[in-house]
Amino acid sequence: MTDIRSSGNYLGLVARSVAELVDQLRLSAGEPSADALPPAGTSRLRVAARLLPLTGDTSCARLGRALEQLVEELANSPGRDLSALEPALEVLAQAVEELFAGLDAGRDAMVLGDDPVWLGVLSRLAVAGSALEVMEDLDRCARQWEVRWADRQLPAEVEEQLQRRWSTYREYGNAVFGGAVADPGPRRSPEETVPREMVVLLESRMRLEQLQDRLRQWGYELLVAADARQAVALAGRRPAACRAILCDQMVPGRNLGALLRLRQEVQDPLPPLVLVTSGSGDSRADLQRARAMGADLVWTEPFAADPLPD
Repeated sequence: MTDIRSSGNYLGLVARSVAELVDQLRLSAGEPSADALPPAGTSRLRVAARLLPLTGDTSCARLGRALEQLVEELANSPGRDLSALEPALEVLAQAVEELFAGLDAGRDAMVLGDDPVWLGVLSRLAVAGSALEVMEDLDRCARQWEVRWADRQLPAEVEEQLQRRWSTYREYGNAVFGGAVADPGPRRSPEETVPREMVVLLESRMRLEQLQDRLRQWGYELLVAADARQAVALAGRRPAACRAILCDQMVPGRNLGALLRLRQEVQDPLPPLVLVTSGSGDSRADLQRARAMGADLVWTEPFAADPLPD
């Protein structure tokens, strides 16, 4: 994986991800709930927001300010059910408490900010409150299953129960995503012989795996880039074939901002830049926000339609 610690450690990236989560909350109306309570972890984050600026470390102070905005937004959301954010907030609160424990033990803030545990926090924040967050939980369960049971001979009755349960999950997945009868996407004329390529620059491997089958189903050949410069190079390899560059806004050097900077440098025009995001539920607002950030188009969950208009 490309080194993403452009700010010296991960804390700056976490602060930015928290700020992006705040923006999403402000754009989203949320689900009304008469007895909604602040998500678990909110009080712990409120304490952290007060204490982080007192550490004297710039990255800690930046994270503290972002947490202060997040706690304020959570507190100013009466009647909204934000329980879907609890897993991400709990992981974030736990990581911050471990940071304080390390500081109390005399460890340097820069070293603590380099701990890979923050990568897990970034991953959680990137999909907070979305279906992808649940999928990440399922992925972790699958890995635990493989470690514990993959090489064991299970009793026949257990295998039978597992088969029944798996059948239920499979039927549910087919109902949600279309299964074997999924929408094949827009029809293309038989005269269209130029291949349809899509450059993909996404930090989340799970999101890439989620999208690649759909894009291939719609007839796109995927070109996965490691960074923004490679994305531009791949797009310029066959300009007539490349229809778009999919990107997110997570990691410096690998995101929409990096592509926008490179677009100013290259002579040939780039294909449309499509921002991939969980979205707010308001497609018009999502598109306006994406264009304000410099993207040409936006593609949001549940990614049910071709990201490019006919």
